[in-house]
Amino acid sequence: MHSHHQGTGAESLDLFVAKGVVGTRDMGGDADFILPLRDRVRAGAVFGPEIVASGPMVDNAPADFPYRLHVTNAEEARLAVRELKRLGVDFIKVHDHTPREVFFAAAAEASQVGLTVSGHVPVAVKVEEAADAGIRSIEHLADYEVLGECSSGETYNLSTCLRLFDKLAAKGVWQTPTLAFFQTLPDVFEGQPLRHAEYANDSLLELTRHNIEVSHVPQASLDKLRYAARVALQQGIHDLYSRGNRFLAGCDPR
Repeated sequence: MHSHHQGTGAESLDLFVAKGVVGTRDMGGDADFILPLRDRVRAGAVFGPEIVASGPMVDNAPADFPYRLHVTNAEEARLAVRELKRLGVDFIKVHDHTPREVFFAAAAEASQVGLTVSGHVPVAVKVEEAADAGIRSIEHLADYEVLGECSSGETYNLSTCLRLFDKLAAKGVWQTPTLAFFQTLPDVFEGQPLRHAEYANDSLLELTRHNIEVSHVPQASLDKLRYAARVALQQGIHDLYSRGNRFLAGCDPR
């Protein structure tokens, strides 16, 4: 439920089915790659899992970040959503660098044209605000901001997160934690080899190299990710579930 077929390569589609995955949610890819691929699978011309796809992300990241539709203001956001609707996407994806006014305009416009919004909670938007605006699923626990109110330093206190957990459940916001990905990410960004790289195709290896080159994640952030991954696995996921939250399984895309 969090894949990037452009990153793993069209030649890998049959491997999903071989491992028992018969449906995927593609969370960002160029429209001229992912939408024809989705349609060819549906028509039976290509063997692979059924795909639902966002097309390019509505975002304003630097130009060297892949799979983006660069949008800077509310009017551009509304136009972008209408264009993605015309192209036939299944939902709208937002990301870290989606400007605040773009996020809210895109969410409102998506509702008007019959689409939902999923993805990262943009840095300029609070998790609770995203839920109120109708975000359908949150990826990576919003880089662990979903647990931010109850995690401070090396401590975790559920009582401080109860209100947010309950609100997310009441709003029907799904969580896609991608736990394995975030356990691996800090090591890879520090230069350690990608685990099981011998099984990865050239498309995935190139995407991984490119992400490392453009992201420039500081050491303090990597340490925070390691801590947050432990908290999520040991306590956070259980506590979210116990408050009625629902989860999707995603690997992004490893």
